[in-house]
Amino acid sequence: MENGNSTKIQNKVTFKDMKEGVKDEFGVYYSADGKRMLGCDNKVELEEYVIKDGTEVICSVAFDSIVGLKHIQIPKSVKVIGEFAFYKSFDLEEVIIPGSVEHIGRSSFARCESLKKVVLEEGIKSIEKDMFAECVSLSDISLPSTLERIEDSAFYVCRSLEKLDIPESVTYIGEDVFRACQNLKDVNLPQGLQNIGSFAFSYLALENVTIPGSVKKIGTCAFYHCKQLVEATVEEGVEQLGEGMFEGCVALKKITLPDSVTSVKKGIFNNEVKIEHIVIPNGTIKRFERLFPNQAGQLEIDENVQGRDDEELPVPEEKPKRRLFGIFKF
Repeated sequence: MENGNSTKIQNKVTFKDMKEGVKDEFGVYYSADGKRMLGCDNKVELEEYVIKDGTEVICSVAFDSIVGLKHIQIPKSVKVIGEFAFYKSFDLEEVIIPGSVEHIGRSSFARCESLKKVVLEEGIKSIEKDMFAECVSLSDISLPSTLERIEDSAFYVCRSLEKLDIPESVTYIGEDVFRACQNLKDVNLPQGLQNIGSFAFSYLALENVTIPGSVKKIGTCAFYHCKQLVEATVEEGVEQLGEGMFEGCVALKKITLPDSVTSVKKGIFNNEVKIEHIVIPNGTIKRFERLFPNQAGQLEIDENVQGRDDEELPVPEEKPKRRLFGIFKF
């Protein structure tokens, strides 16, 4: 949710800003015009705080490592939340981010270890890098239908998450997004999703997963060490399976592949994975024998799904025989 250089400048706070700022009765500083919330005294103790209406920017590190703050109310006038704004606010329990917010900096709520509930209101388009990383108590999060991107490590080690509904509007999931969310066992991948980053769903408690046909790119080890994953379905439209995609998925027994798959990067499974069934469309046996030479015995034809005929695969052209003219070869 970058909004140009002016937004970045607004996020930062200088000693001059603080010196010229206006302190309220709770020890929280605002700019003279009231549009920027600058920060607070180091020893301020607040259990609840309502940011003043009319505030447009919550500056970087404004509530960084504040002690005792359990509830924060963000007004709909806020357009920018700076990076690390609430970083390590250990006692923060709940937050509602209004749809008016146009830019959210990285790690804005990272390591808020008591944070249990988050509501992102309609209008929010992106969850930024490390935004809720290591929020180990986060178990309840509502995502808006306007959401388009979830950036790298956004929910890294959110180990209390068990279920998550990703809106159909999301097209991009970055690297390590849900990595080590070890209790996350119910997550949908939306139709329209185009990118799954490396290790995005690694170390989860997933039991089955369906990869929508809209996916164009799957990063390395996308489902690495999902040790409870039993079945995976790849829908028609996906062309390439990522390297190490199901490595370490020791319970994986069945994977269903579409006719559209034409490329499999190396090491999709490792020796720990004892795959029993690779279900493929009728008419594609030769292609999948070539793509899975080590699992040829596990290929099973789905008679109800007709793929392209193997005969349609391109046949390498026969090289013309070289002629000998004297001692030269042509």
